[in-house]
Amino acid sequence: LGQDTTSLEADIRALLTEEATLKKNASERRYIVNDPTVEKLGELLNENPRGLLLVRDELSGLLQSFNKQGREGDREFYLEAWNGTAGFTVDRIGRGTLHIPSLTLSVIGGIQPAKLDPLIRSATTGSGGDDGLMQRLQQLVWPDKVNKWRNIDRAPDREAADRAAMIFEALDRLEPSAKFNLETVDGEIPALRLSPEAQIVADTWR
Repeated sequence: LGQDTTSLEADIRALLTEEATLKKNASERRYIVNDPTVEKLGELLNENPRGLLLVRDELSGLLQSFNKQGREGDREFYLEAWNGTAGFTVDRIGRGTLHIPSLTLSVIGGIQPAKLDPLIRSATTGSGGDDGLMQRLQQLVWPDKVNKWRNIDRAPDREAADRAAMIFEALDRLEPSAKFNLETVDGEIPALRLSPEAQIVADTWR
């Protein structure tokens, strides 16, 4: 109470500066990326070892970017990220060394048949696109044929949506190493095994 106004203002400014610095240096938990460079993607995966989801409304833009000058190595990076079972270390003179504990990346998006066709042809005729990238993508076609259509105008089931959100949040907070026995084979990333009962369900579904 005895401090003069000038001293108090200086203390407040120092605290605000410290807070801004902490926010700048803190790693943000990320789930989704849209248009990262491979270099930035490596940094984000280093900070988010549980992996990321790359979402592109137009997948053709991403796939065509692999052919641009200076980005010839991007395609191989995405191929490496498909398994999600190993780490990845990037060494660059300017950027130093960056270790990604788990190179785990999922990709989802849309593409028109006319743009997909040449990519499929390139991947199946032994030309430059035949490196397994297109084979790693799973295709879903929408809309499915509906024999009888009925208009339904009602509010979403909020209770069901809230339950689903709670499950997602619980899984996101889960720290397996603190609660479960993990199995590591040949130095790979530790993984949880299904219980015998759950394995039966998984095998039946598969």
